[in-house]
Amino acid sequence: SYWFLGLTQIAANHIALGLDNIEIAEARGFTLTTDQILYVISNYASIGKYDKIIKRYKTLIMKDPENVDYLQNLAAVYVAAGLKKEALETVNKAVRMFPPLKAAADQSIKEKKLNN
Repeated sequence: SYWFLGLTQIAANHIALGLDNIEIAEARGFTLTTDQILYVISNYASIGKYDKIIKRYKTLIMKDPENVDYLQNLAAVYVAAGLKKEALETVNKAVRMFPPLKAAADQSIKEKKLNN
């Protein structure tokens, strides 16, 4: 299947090609598990494909909307992609869901200049 072809290509360090084949597998009906999505995210991260990572985190958040870690990770990807407004919105959502994050979030907002 295209999933296994993609895995093999990634293992051979042909990451972009492998990810393309994983997308073909999905287009043909292969459904990725959460662990598989996280694996795909890590590979997209290794080649700086932030748009693809954002899409994957949004999928994970739809599957598990209470997962604050996914929101934090998505906010970090938004920062890396230069999407400050989206990062700030996502950080604030994470804090609303889990208030103990507020101090760290405020520090991150200041360091990353997300309010500017």
